[in-house]
Amino acid sequence: MRVASFVNYLEFEFEGTINKNAVALGDVDNDGLNELVLGNENGVVAVFKDEHPKPVGEGTELGMISAVAVGDVFNSGQNALLVITACGHCYIYDFEDTPLSTAGEKILLQPTHTQRIPANVKVVLVGDVNGDGFSEVVVGLTDRVVRTYRWVPGGHEVGGRPSGKLVGLNKWELGEQIGGITFNQCRDGTPSLLVAQPGGTYFTLKVQPPGQDTQLDPFDESSSELLTKMSLDYEPLASGRLRNPNIHTEICGNIRLSRARPGSTSSEPDTADTLRSQPVRLSSNEVEEYNQYQSTSTTLPPHITNTITTTTGRQAGEARNNDTRDKSVGKEVGSEASRDKSGGGEAVCDVQGKKRTENRIAGDEHVKCEEDEMREGGGVGGLQGDTKKCASTVKEGEESRGGDEGEGERTMKEVESRGGSMDGGLHHGYALATLDGTLMLVQEGKIQWNLQVDHQLFAVCALDVTGNGRDEVVACAWDGNTYIVCEATDCVRFTFHHPVSGFTAGHYGLRGRQVTCLVYVSFGPRVWLYHDLDVAPVVTRSLTYVLEQDPRYRQLLQKIGLTDADRTTLRHLHRYLLYGPLR
Repeated sequence: MRVASFVNYLEFEFEGTINKNAVALGDVDNDGLNELVLGNENGVVAVFKDEHPKPVGEGTELGMISAVAVGDVFNSGQNALLVITACGHCYIYDFEDTPLSTAGEKILLQPTHTQRIPANVKVVLVGDVNGDGFSEVVVGLTDRVVRTYRWVPGGHEVGGRPSGKLVGLNKWELGEQIGGITFNQCRDGTPSLLVAQPGGTYFTLKVQPPGQDTQLDPFDESSSELLTKMSLDYEPLASGRLRNPNIHTEICGNIRLSRARPGSTSSEPDTADTLRSQPVRLSSNEVEEYNQYQSTSTTLPPHITNTITTTTGRQAGEARNNDTRDKSVGKEVGSEASRDKSGGGEAVCDVQGKKRTENRIAGDEHVKCEEDEMREGGGVGGLQGDTKKCASTVKEGEESRGGDEGEGERTMKEVESRGGSMDGGLHHGYALATLDGTLMLVQEGKIQWNLQVDHQLFAVCALDVTGNGRDEVVACAWDGNTYIVCEATDCVRFTFHHPVSGFTAGHYGLRGRQVTCLVYVSFGPRVWLYHDLDVAPVVTRSLTYVLEQDPRYRQLLQKIGLTDADRTTLRHLHRYLLYGPLR
């Protein structure tokens, strides 16, 4: 674990106790740069902009603020500020006619819309829940209830302000206390809600949009709770590191990951592994001739070069033949088992607790996940380079093709079936953090890695701190210790030397540009924002990758006739040149 020291920070002045969900980063005035929004228990909401240490806009006498959020509440294409109090007052601020500036005096904010909703709201989100293209407001209550609302216009504007109200769409009542709520994109591309439950578990909530003939009347109280098709799945993640099944859990979704799961492994060795484990064998005469050529010439004898290439090709063919024979045996066993069981499958319960039918004896399909070096020296995680991809599904009766073309075609289909694309499309995962120090990264319901720290984690976010287009998991503890973990489990720790009551990570508008930042809310009248986070990736690069960057290496390959050789052949050549003949 590395230790980071961030020295660039801003210090804001804001008095009062701040709830951990009353901190948000977002573009409230729609100028393309994010602001920092804070709300305290004294009923004051403040907006901070750029380097100004004091609020540029402030609203007062609101009540005990429990949660704030920034998003397109009115579905007008413009962001608004949403403030919710513990007693159930909902305030919406629209800054279209109230521009924020650090040059003038502090602006007194007036809400555009005020409405009563159920009390005891602890967390609020703004986003598209059902995939219909419109934003909804999602609230989680301390009463173990999750509700969704949508803004519905009620007619003409009154006094230049939008007329309408938030109409309730869905309601879920859960069995345990709600930890955190987050949006997450499913493997089919549809949105969903993840609701954290005690003990590192969570619920997946999915909503289908209402029909086209459904009309919402914002002033009809009988239709305030619209019944839509909903689904709820309980996900009891199995982790031996969880020490307390009742511990508080936070969750963060839509974490951008690489195109393949870092934990994808196979019980069978693939062709590449087989080739790595089988060295090239040369005869004693070839060894002597090679030693003689090594001292007098820069080129290898042609027949030794052919021996290396031929041996590699023969090993690849044997590995493919063995793999095909294994599939044939599996199909025969599967066909016999299908006579005893209808459908050839058995019902099993996976880690999500949902029943599915799968043939455990390779009856209907055979799934093989294999490791492939798509870009050697690149990497899955942002802090370490080790690339893997999930390969194809070989159906019954189809013979496995070992060529590069077949593998590429099947890999394309697999990626597209998982909602990704071969041209840069990333997959999404989610992270869970518990108060007993457990941090997990989950993708498609499977735990990719599980870390245990000695600090109480109370907040978890996603942020790309390395600039590689993939997110890192950022978790913060009450004592200020912050952990930045990439997809490959490389970890960086930053210690903030004060106890914190709130934390968030994201982007902040500073000096005309968006910068990555960490926001720490202390128990005193100070809020710290660390910006310009510079975490260099630690990439593990192989000898083959390093040599390929040198033009002299390509010239030498051209002299010995190995310009078009594959990576496996080059590995055997490097091992032969470094360590000599294998005895």
